[in-house]
Amino acid sequence: MEPVLTIAVPTYNMEWCLQKNLCTYCSDILENRLEVLILNNHSTDSSGKIAKTFCQKWPGIFRLLDRNTRGYGSSINEALQAAKGKYFRIVDADDWVNTSELEKLVERLENCHIDIIQTDYAIEDMMTHRGTTITAKERGCQYEVVYNDFQAAIRLLPTLYSTTYQTELLRSTGFYMQDETFFVDEEYIVLPFFQAKEMICFPFVVYHYQVANPEQSTSPKNRGKYASHRERVLKRLIEEYQKAISQQKIIRPFVQEYCLERIRRGVADHFTTLYIYVEDRKAGRAAAKRWMKDIRSMGFDLQCHRKRMILLLCNLLKINPEDYVKLKNLSTKRLLSYKSIFSRG
Repeated sequence: MEPVLTIAVPTYNMEWCLQKNLCTYCSDILENRLEVLILNNHSTDSSGKIAKTFCQKWPGIFRLLDRNTRGYGSSINEALQAAKGKYFRIVDADDWVNTSELEKLVERLENCHIDIIQTDYAIEDMMTHRGTTITAKERGCQYEVVYNDFQAAIRLLPTLYSTTYQTELLRSTGFYMQDETFFVDEEYIVLPFFQAKEMICFPFVVYHYQVANPEQSTSPKNRGKYASHRERVLKRLIEEYQKAISQQKIIRPFVQEYCLERIRRGVADHFTTLYIYVEDRKAGRAAAKRWMKDIRSMGFDLQCHRKRMILLLCNLLKINPEDYVKLKNLSTKRLLSYKSIFSRG
Protein backbone atom coordinates (compact mmCIF):
# COMPACT_ATOMS: atom_id res chain seq x y z
CA MET A 1 0.00 0.00 0.00
CA GLU A 2 1.48 3.33 -1.07
CA PRO A 3 1.19 6.31 1.31
CA VAL A 4 -1.33 9.03 0.58
CA LEU A 5 0.89 11.92 1.59
CA THR A 6 4.64 12.48 1.74
CA ILE A 7 5.95 15.19 4.06
CA ALA A 8 9.52 16.36 3.59
CA VAL A 9 11.25 17.54 6.78
CA PRO A 10 14.64 19.08 5.98
CA THR A 11 16.91 19.48 8.99
CA TYR A 12 20.34 20.87 9.65
CA ASN A 13 21.46 20.95 13.30
CA MET A 14 17.89 21.17 14.59
CA GLU A 15 18.17 18.91 17.63
CA TRP A 16 16.52 21.58 19.76
CA CYS A 17 13.19 21.28 17.92
CA LEU A 18 13.26 18.14 15.74
CA GLN A 19 11.74 15.81 18.31
CA LYS A 20 8.76 18.14 18.82
CA ASN A 21 8.25 18.21 15.06
CA LEU A 22 8.50 14.45 14.52
CA CYS A 23 6.25 13.57 17.46
CA THR A 24 3.33 15.27 15.70
CA TYR A 25 3.29 12.60 12.94
CA CYS A 26 3.17 9.64 15.33
CA SER A 27 -0.31 8.20 14.99
CA ASP A 28 -1.67 4.70 14.50
CA ILE A 29 -4.20 6.20 12.09
CA LEU A 30 -1.38 7.56 9.91
CA GLU A 31 0.65 4.34 9.86
CA ASN A 32 1.36 3.34 6.22
CA ARG A 33 -0.80 6.23 4.98
CA LEU A 34 1.72 8.97 5.73
CA GLU A 35 5.36 9.03 4.69
CA VAL A 36 7.69 11.44 6.49
CA LEU A 37 11.05 11.86 4.78
CA ILE A 38 13.58 13.23 7.28
CA LEU A 39 16.34 14.92 5.28
CA ASN A 40 19.42 15.08 7.51
CA ASN A 41 21.47 17.72 5.72
CA HIS A 42 24.93 16.89 7.09
CA SER A 43 24.01 17.80 10.68
CA THR A 44 26.81 17.82 13.23
CA ASP A 45 24.52 17.63 16.27
CA SER A 46 22.20 14.81 17.36
CA SER A 47 19.58 15.41 14.63
CA GLY A 48 20.52 12.17 12.86
CA LYS A 49 20.27 10.17 16.08
CA ILE A 50 16.84 11.63 16.85
CA ALA A 51 15.67 10.82 13.33
CA LYS A 52 16.88 7.22 13.55
CA THR A 53 14.99 6.72 16.81
CA PHE A 54 11.70 7.72 15.15
CA CYS A 55 12.44 5.51 12.12
CA GLN A 56 12.95 2.53 14.42
CA LYS A 57 9.82 3.17 16.48
CA TRP A 58 7.55 4.08 13.54
CA PRO A 59 8.91 2.33 10.43
CA GLY A 60 5.52 2.61 8.74
CA ILE A 61 5.79 6.43 8.78
CA PHE A 62 9.39 7.63 8.84
CA ARG A 63 12.29 7.29 6.42
CA LEU A 64 15.69 8.91 6.93
CA LEU A 65 17.76 10.26 4.06
CA ASP A 66 21.28 11.09 5.27
CA ARG A 67 22.89 13.67 2.99
CA ASN A 68 26.44 15.01 2.70
CA THR A 69 25.37 18.58 1.97
CA ARG A 70 23.56 21.31 3.91
CA GLY A 71 21.56 22.56 0.92
CA TYR A 72 17.85 23.11 1.64
CA GLY A 73 16.73 23.23 -1.98
CA SER A 74 18.59 20.09 -3.04
CA SER A 75 17.14 18.24 -0.05
CA ILE A 76 13.60 19.07 -1.19
CA ASN A 77 14.50 18.03 -4.73
CA GLU A 78 15.79 14.69 -3.41
CA ALA A 79 12.67 14.22 -1.31
CA LEU A 80 10.47 14.82 -4.34
CA GLN A 81 12.36 12.15 -6.27
CA ALA A 82 12.10 9.68 -3.38
CA ALA A 83 8.49 10.42 -2.41
CA LYS A 84 6.03 7.54 -2.54
CA GLY A 85 2.96 9.56 -1.58
CA LYS A 86 0.26 10.65 -4.00
CA TYR A 87 0.55 14.13 -2.46
CA PHE A 88 3.60 16.09 -1.30
CA ARG A 89 4.25 18.92 1.10
CA ILE A 90 7.04 20.44 3.20
CA VAL A 91 7.19 21.03 6.96
CA ASP A 92 10.31 22.77 8.24
CA ALA A 93 12.02 21.18 11.25
CA ASP A 94 11.35 24.10 13.60
CA ASP A 95 7.62 23.93 12.87
CA TRP A 96 5.09 21.18 13.54
CA VAL A 97 1.63 19.92 12.63
CA ASN A 98 -1.61 19.32 14.50
CA THR A 99 -1.86 15.53 14.49
CA SER A 100 -5.64 15.25 14.49
CA GLU A 101 -5.97 17.85 11.72
CA LEU A 102 -3.33 16.01 9.69
CA GLU A 103 -5.32 12.80 10.11
CA LYS A 104 -8.37 14.57 8.66
CA LEU A 105 -6.34 15.84 5.73
CA VAL A 106 -4.92 12.41 4.91
CA GLU A 107 -8.42 10.97 5.09
CA ARG A 108 -9.67 13.49 2.54
CA LEU A 109 -6.67 13.06 0.27
CA GLU A 110 -7.22 9.33 -0.13
CA ASN A 111 -10.03 9.88 -2.65
CA CYS A 112 -8.89 13.27 -3.90
CA HIS A 113 -7.35 14.00 -7.31
CA ILE A 114 -7.16 17.81 -7.22
CA ASP A 115 -3.79 19.32 -8.19
CA ILE A 116 -3.44 21.85 -5.37
CA ILE A 117 -4.75 21.53 -1.82
CA GLN A 118 -5.01 24.49 0.53
CA THR A 119 -5.39 24.08 4.28
CA ASP A 120 -5.55 26.57 7.13
CA TYR A 121 -2.51 27.15 9.34
CA ALA A 122 -1.42 28.83 12.56
CA ILE A 123 1.38 31.32 13.14
CA GLU A 124 3.09 30.71 16.51
CA ASP A 125 5.20 33.48 18.06
CA MET A 126 8.01 31.81 20.02
CA MET A 127 8.63 35.01 22.02
CA THR A 128 5.08 35.86 23.10
CA HIS A 129 3.77 32.26 22.89
CA ARG A 130 0.68 33.54 21.12
CA GLY A 131 -0.86 31.93 18.07
CA THR A 132 -2.86 33.34 15.17
CA THR A 133 -4.92 31.12 12.88
CA ILE A 134 -5.03 31.99 9.18
CA THR A 135 -8.07 30.58 7.38
CA ALA A 136 -9.18 30.43 3.78
CA LYS A 137 -12.67 31.47 4.85
CA GLU A 138 -11.53 34.82 6.27
CA ARG A 139 -9.84 35.52 2.93
CA GLY A 140 -13.02 35.03 0.98
CA CYS A 141 -12.59 31.41 -0.15
CA GLN A 142 -15.05 28.57 0.26
CA TYR A 143 -14.20 25.15 1.62
CA GLU A 144 -14.85 21.91 -0.28
CA VAL A 145 -15.33 23.82 -3.55
CA VAL A 146 -13.24 22.82 -6.55
CA TYR A 147 -11.85 25.95 -8.18
CA ASN A 148 -11.27 25.51 -11.91
CA ASP A 149 -9.99 29.06 -12.18
CA PHE A 150 -7.49 30.59 -9.79
CA GLN A 151 -9.14 33.83 -8.83
CA ALA A 152 -9.46 32.31 -5.36
CA ALA A 153 -5.67 31.98 -5.19
CA ILE A 154 -5.33 35.74 -5.63
CA ARG A 155 -7.51 36.26 -2.56
CA LEU A 156 -5.89 33.45 -0.59
CA LEU A 157 -2.23 34.03 -1.51
CA PRO A 158 -1.05 30.46 -0.75
CA THR A 159 2.04 29.87 1.37
CA LEU A 160 4.41 27.01 2.09
CA TYR A 161 2.37 26.42 5.25
CA SER A 162 -0.95 26.07 3.44
CA THR A 163 0.01 24.23 0.27
CA THR A 164 0.00 20.54 -0.65
CA TYR A 165 0.55 19.41 -4.24
CA GLN A 166 -0.14 16.28 -6.19
CA THR A 167 3.29 14.71 -6.45
CA GLU A 168 2.76 14.02 -10.15
CA LEU A 169 2.10 17.71 -10.82
CA LEU A 170 5.49 18.64 -9.36
CA ARG A 171 7.27 15.89 -11.24
CA SER A 172 5.56 16.40 -14.59
CA THR A 173 6.32 20.13 -14.57
CA GLY A 174 9.97 19.50 -13.71
CA PHE A 175 9.70 21.53 -10.52
CA TYR A 176 12.88 22.01 -8.52
CA MET A 177 14.21 24.44 -5.94
CA GLN A 178 17.47 26.31 -6.26
CA ASP A 179 20.09 24.97 -3.87
CA GLU A 180 22.05 26.80 -1.19
CA THR A 181 19.54 29.62 -1.39
CA PHE A 182 17.18 31.03 1.19
CA PHE A 183 13.62 32.17 0.33
CA VAL A 184 13.00 29.30 -2.12
CA ASP A 185 9.56 28.82 -0.57
CA GLU A 186 8.52 31.54 -3.04
CA GLU A 187 9.43 29.19 -5.88
CA TYR A 188 7.26 26.51 -4.25
CA ILE A 189 4.15 28.70 -4.20
CA VAL A 190 4.48 30.10 -7.73
CA LEU A 191 6.11 27.76 -10.25
CA PRO A 192 3.83 24.69 -9.89
CA PHE A 193 0.77 26.88 -10.46
CA PHE A 194 1.68 27.47 -14.10
CA GLN A 195 0.23 24.15 -15.25
CA ALA A 196 -2.18 23.39 -12.42
CA LYS A 197 -5.81 22.72 -13.33
CA GLU A 198 -7.75 22.77 -10.06
CA MET A 199 -7.51 23.85 -6.43
CA ILE A 200 -9.57 23.09 -3.33
CA CYS A 201 -9.54 24.38 0.27
CA PHE A 202 -10.06 22.16 3.32
CA PRO A 203 -10.91 23.58 6.78
CA PHE A 204 -8.07 21.83 8.63
CA VAL A 205 -5.49 23.80 10.64
CA VAL A 206 -2.62 21.47 9.84
CA TYR A 207 0.60 23.49 9.87
CA HIS A 208 1.95 25.46 12.85
CA TYR A 209 4.53 27.98 11.65
CA GLN A 210 6.91 29.33 14.28
CA VAL A 211 8.04 32.95 13.97
CA ALA A 212 10.34 35.30 15.93
CA ASN A 213 13.23 32.84 15.67
CA PRO A 214 16.40 34.97 15.19
CA GLU A 215 17.97 32.20 13.09
CA GLN A 216 15.21 32.20 10.46
CA SER A 217 16.04 33.57 7.02
CA THR A 218 13.22 36.10 7.47
CA SER A 219 14.57 37.42 10.78
CA PRO A 220 15.72 41.07 10.72
CA LYS A 221 19.43 40.19 10.89
CA ASN A 222 19.22 37.60 8.11
CA ARG A 223 16.94 39.49 5.75
CA GLY A 224 19.62 41.99 4.91
CA LYS A 225 22.47 39.49 5.14
CA TYR A 226 20.94 37.19 2.52
CA ALA A 227 19.42 39.83 0.24
CA SER A 228 21.28 38.40 -2.76
CA HIS A 229 19.46 35.07 -2.23
CA ARG A 230 16.09 36.79 -2.49
CA GLU A 231 17.15 38.49 -5.70
CA ARG A 232 18.21 35.14 -7.15
CA VAL A 233 14.80 33.66 -6.39
CA LEU A 234 12.83 36.64 -7.71
CA LYS A 235 14.83 36.81 -10.93
CA ARG A 236 14.16 33.14 -11.54
CA LEU A 237 10.43 33.66 -10.93
CA ILE A 238 10.32 36.54 -13.41
CA GLU A 239 12.23 34.56 -16.04
CA GLU A 240 10.06 31.46 -15.60
CA TYR A 241 6.89 33.56 -15.65
CA GLN A 242 7.89 35.31 -18.86
CA LYS A 243 8.83 31.98 -20.43
CA ALA A 244 5.49 30.43 -19.43
CA ILE A 245 3.62 33.36 -20.99
CA SER A 246 5.58 33.27 -24.24
CA GLN A 247 5.24 29.48 -24.55
CA GLN A 248 1.55 29.58 -23.55
CA LYS A 249 2.08 27.10 -20.73
CA ILE A 250 -0.47 28.71 -18.41
CA ILE A 251 -3.75 26.92 -19.06
CA ARG A 252 -6.23 28.11 -16.43
CA PRO A 253 -7.92 31.51 -15.92
CA PHE A 254 -6.34 33.84 -13.34
CA VAL A 255 -3.18 31.73 -12.93
CA GLN A 256 -1.27 34.43 -14.78
CA GLU A 257 -2.76 37.12 -12.53
CA TYR A 258 -2.00 35.12 -9.37
CA CYS A 259 1.62 34.48 -10.31
CA LEU A 260 2.10 38.10 -11.37
CA GLU A 261 0.64 39.33 -8.08
CA ARG A 262 2.98 37.04 -6.14
CA ILE A 263 6.03 38.20 -8.08
CA ARG A 264 5.12 41.88 -7.80
CA ARG A 265 4.70 41.53 -4.04
CA GLY A 266 8.06 39.82 -3.80
CA VAL A 267 9.80 42.46 -5.92
CA ALA A 268 8.27 45.27 -3.86
CA ASP A 269 9.06 43.54 -0.57
CA HIS A 270 12.69 43.20 -1.61
CA PHE A 271 12.92 46.99 -1.73
CA THR A 272 11.91 46.86 1.94
CA THR A 273 14.82 44.50 2.61
CA LEU A 274 17.32 46.74 0.84
CA TYR A 275 16.16 50.07 2.22
CA ILE A 276 15.33 48.96 5.78
CA TYR A 277 17.11 45.71 6.66
CA VAL A 278 20.56 46.26 5.14
CA GLU A 279 22.54 47.71 8.07
CA ASP A 280 24.62 50.09 5.96
CA ARG A 281 21.91 52.46 4.78
CA LYS A 282 24.00 53.97 2.00
CA ALA A 283 24.84 50.49 0.70
CA GLY A 284 21.15 49.61 0.93
CA ARG A 285 20.19 52.59 -1.23
CA ALA A 286 22.81 51.65 -3.81
CA ALA A 287 21.56 48.05 -3.83
CA ALA A 288 17.96 49.23 -4.26
CA LYS A 289 19.02 51.35 -7.24
CA ARG A 290 20.73 48.33 -8.82
CA TRP A 291 17.69 46.17 -8.07
CA MET A 292 15.36 48.61 -9.83
CA LYS A 293 17.70 48.69 -12.82
CA ASP A 294 17.86 44.88 -12.95
CA ILE A 295 14.08 44.48 -12.81
CA ARG A 296 13.52 47.05 -15.53
CA SER A 297 16.16 45.42 -17.72
CA MET A 298 14.11 42.22 -17.52
CA GLY A 299 11.08 44.08 -18.88
CA PHE A 300 9.14 43.71 -15.63
CA ASP A 301 6.56 46.33 -14.62
CA LEU A 302 7.37 47.40 -11.06
CA GLN A 303 4.13 49.17 -10.06
CA CYS A 304 5.46 50.10 -6.61
CA HIS A 305 6.68 53.69 -7.05
CA ARG A 306 4.87 55.04 -3.99
CA LYS A 307 6.18 52.26 -1.76
CA ARG A 308 9.74 52.83 -2.98
CA MET A 309 9.50 56.53 -2.17
CA ILE A 310 8.22 55.80 1.34
CA LEU A 311 10.99 53.24 1.88
CA LEU A 312 13.62 55.68 0.64
CA LEU A 313 12.31 58.22 3.13
CA CYS A 314 12.50 55.68 5.97
CA ASN A 315 16.03 54.80 4.90
CA LEU A 316 17.16 58.44 4.94
CA LEU A 317 15.52 58.95 8.34
CA LYS A 318 17.35 55.84 9.60
CA ILE A 319 14.15 54.22 10.83
CA ASN A 320 15.15 50.82 12.18
CA PRO A 321 13.36 47.57 11.26
CA GLU A 322 11.42 47.41 14.53
CA ASP A 323 10.01 50.91 14.11
CA TYR A 324 9.32 50.25 10.44
CA VAL A 325 7.17 47.26 11.36
CA LYS A 326 5.16 49.52 13.67
CA LEU A 327 4.81 52.13 10.95
CA LYS A 328 3.98 49.97 7.96
CA ASN A 329 0.35 49.53 8.94
CA LEU A 330 -0.17 53.26 8.94
CA SER A 331 -1.72 54.92 5.91
CA THR A 332 0.46 56.75 3.43
CA LYS A 333 -1.08 60.00 4.64
CA ARG A 334 0.00 59.38 8.22
CA LEU A 335 3.47 58.34 7.13
CA LEU A 336 3.88 61.58 5.18
CA SER A 337 2.81 63.46 8.31
CA TYR A 338 5.52 61.53 10.16
CA LYS A 339 7.99 62.85 7.55
CA SER A 340 6.95 66.45 8.16
CA ILE A 341 7.48 66.05 11.91
CA PHE A 342 11.02 64.78 11.34
CA SER A 343 11.81 67.53 8.84
CA ARG A 344 10.81 70.20 11.37
CA GLY A 345 12.88 68.52 14.09
